[in-house]
Amino acid sequence: MNLAATMEQAFCAYGDGEWATAERLCLEAVRTDAGHVDALNLLGIMAAQSARPQQAVGFLQRVVAQAPGHAAAHYNLGNVLRELQQWGDARLSFQRATEANPTFAEAWNALGLSLQHSDELERSLASYERAITLRADFCEAHYNRAYLLNLLERSEDAIAAYDRVIALNADHAEAHNNRGVTCKRLGRWQDALADYDAAIRIRADYAEAWNNRGNALHELRRWREALASFERALALRADYADAEGNRGTTLHELGEWEEALASYASALALRPADPLVLVNRGATLQALRRHDEAIASYREALAIDPGYADAHWNLALYRLLHGNYAQGWAGYDWRFKRREKRSAQTNPPRHYAGPRWRGNTALQGRTILLHCEQGYGDAIQFCRYVRQVSDLGAHIILEAPRALLALLRSLEGTTPWVQGVQGVQGVQGEQRGQAVQWVESGTALPPYDCHCPLMSLPLAFKTEINTIPAPHRYLQSNPATLNAWRERLGIASGLHIGLVWSGSMHHQNDHQRSIALAELLAGLPAGFQYVSLQKELHAADVATLHAHPELLHFGDALADFADTAALCDLMDVVISVDTSVAHLAGALGRPVWVLLAEPPEWRWLLERQDSPWYPSARLFRQPQRGDWQGVLAEVSAALLSLPSMPVRSELPAP
Repeated sequence: MNLAATMEQAFCAYGDGEWATAERLCLEAVRTDAGHVDALNLLGIMAAQSARPQQAVGFLQRVVAQAPGHAAAHYNLGNVLRELQQWGDARLSFQRATEANPTFAEAWNALGLSLQHSDELERSLASYERAITLRADFCEAHYNRAYLLNLLERSEDAIAAYDRVIALNADHAEAHNNRGVTCKRLGRWQDALADYDAAIRIRADYAEAWNNRGNALHELRRWREALASFERALALRADYADAEGNRGTTLHELGEWEEALASYASALALRPADPLVLVNRGATLQALRRHDEAIASYREALAIDPGYADAHWNLALYRLLHGNYAQGWAGYDWRFKRREKRSAQTNPPRHYAGPRWRGNTALQGRTILLHCEQGYGDAIQFCRYVRQVSDLGAHIILEAPRALLALLRSLEGTTPWVQGVQGVQGVQGEQRGQAVQWVESGTALPPYDCHCPLMSLPLAFKTEINTIPAPHRYLQSNPATLNAWRERLGIASGLHIGLVWSGSMHHQNDHQRSIALAELLAGLPAGFQYVSLQKELHAADVATLHAHPELLHFGDALADFADTAALCDLMDVVISVDTSVAHLAGALGRPVWVLLAEPPEWRWLLERQDSPWYPSARLFRQPQRGDWQGVLAEVSAALLSLPSMPVRSELPAP
């Protein structure tokens, strides 16, 4: 039998799955012709497929030595070398395959994978795109390109690329799952959830998709469903440390803290050096008021990763909660590192050029930009420091959200900046103070010498509990706005009690700090004129509001915080959960009763019924997590003990 006939039989046997016969025939051919490239190439392929990689390398290297232009042999050799984790040699083989045959789409795709492994990402992307140009329906190359675009944080491009993969193969479970991961980066949790569900429909045993689905449900605050997804992932893979840690985080949100600790223990048994789990465990221990153990958990995380921002941040919040302001404010600066890590492309943090003022340089005659960086309540609480900055002789630019601008113009000790004249001491009525230029957040900024976030001013001024600048009132209602709301509110014989029962639905902890309106009204005594100070309503509260027409509600008529401030000023008492209106009422000097969940946020400290930040505040704390009835019983008793006559005569004249 001649060599051609022998090899024809070998290829037929290989195609029929008779590999032993094919191998015997190829070896016969090699004995006859030691450099028979087709026989050596097929022997290399079969050795690789039979888990004999070293033997495969030997055969294939003989091929490329005999025939340097044998593109398929270079490609096959590259695949075996990649399996052996010899990435550099594999990349060289794929490169030679593309040089031998520039139209070899599979080789371009494989070269892209090798380049990606060595972090040559732009070259890798070009290789995938070359493969796709050569073969438009090359699903694997489209998938690899999509995955790489996600790594490059070109999220919108990645989603389009995954869409192309799914158009080519609707049952590509990994494409659905990874498309969800990309949507997650963009904060598109509903889209991500749909993608994970699609992946699971295709592969019911896809543990990673179940875990990712749990993360999406967690972010959507569908805690019980999230828990079920994590538990499904763990049923599929008992050693899935990420799912176990995520289960613990969701149990924490549900207030099932002891079970959360058990989940963290299981996660750490699987992966002991996981700083994220250690930080989350610390937060749960802190919620249980097992403070020494919480601190130990945070420090254990920092021993593993000294630069781990979440651990520093949680430790700072712990210190602030306990009144250790010296260390707490310093640690609070780690929030910026957390934000850099977690910011979504759709809402990146604003970059402020120039040096940040930290309290250790003179400001006399210099222009400083003060900017709001977090929620409305944070801006209201910390704008009190503007007066202290102005007392240092600085020219001030204050950047704030539109909803706050009109209110903040009333800030004690400041007057509007005279157009074109910087640093002029302004005069407004009887009040004198440093001129301030007001700028809406996100708009173009005028020139400045340095900047400081409002919430970093306590660090700059080395604020301690006993040095908090806490005037009785540092914000004012606009007299015309106040008069308009006085007329709209009308005259009531009893006391006006302002109510705020929920915060922003976008706040991470809103489900803990808010009360259902029905529960609030059921716990309050009759005989008062209750006034809603809410602008935003949860869907569940709309029906309750309609059922209680005696509760005055103005909704969209509250155009901004200047309106809300005027309405607060017309209340005898403001009763609010821990949200921006609580800070507003305190800043206005109105009696404000703040209803605090357990555990409380750091700014309200522990145990005390008053606040060093707001002299007019009275704190009502949950005796245990979720116990709003106990809080409302105390509030009801306090309301019933109030004098029956309104005390609004102390308001400023309209």
